[in-house]
Amino acid sequence: MNLNEENENAAEKEQRLGIEGFQNLIIRKALSASTNISELSAQERQRILDDPTTRHNDIYFHWPRSVSGKPLNLDLDSISGKKTTNGLEMWGSTRLDFYTVAVSGKKPNVVISSSGSKLAAWMKANGEDTYAPAKVLMKRAEEEHDPVMITPCDIAELVKDGENLLGSEKSWARNGPRDGKKQEDWELPKPVSSFVFFFDPRTDGGFYIVASEVSF
Repeated sequence: MNLNEENENAAEKEQRLGIEGFQNLIIRKALSASTNISELSAQERQRILDDPTTRHNDIYFHWPRSVSGKPLNLDLDSISGKKTTNGLEMWGSTRLDFYTVAVSGKKPNVVISSSGSKLAAWMKANGEDTYAPAKVLMKRAEEEHDPVMITPCDIAELVKDGENLLGSEKSWARNGPRDGKKQEDWELPKPVSSFVFFFDPRTDGGFYIVASEVSF
């Protein structure tokens, strides 16, 4: 164990192992099934991950089916899983919440894909939720987070954040001390020097800087 691993706390270790585990899924899908990825060097792993032909957005898990299970045909469309507020049903909390699945346990080569919550709902409705090899996936689907709507950022908050970049003591409306002196209500705000970057294709570097003064 090296010094970096010794200083690594539990949260950092969990994050690192999670990233490495996901990278293993990507690498395993990019190589043949007979390749032992544990024998790959760090350089070889990175080469595969950086290869433009390597797919980083894919379905990595397969949902197991019981041989005695009902055929999974068009009636899957009638089952609702977790869906977004605008009605999109093919939704998953993460990229690992989508699965390939055989239409029938007797015909494993005929495969479709769907979300974990939708498959779990279908399995439960058709009596296949107790199938032992799929119990872990059923539990994962039940514990999956619900979709969350992300609202647009408040423009006023962006303005405030922009002010904070120039100094935590500066504000659009300020009547407190400035440089040790009290600013009266009637006084005009003092300018603050700033630099503005402009793009100009005529220059060698493409950019030039103009110093300006902005009042706060």
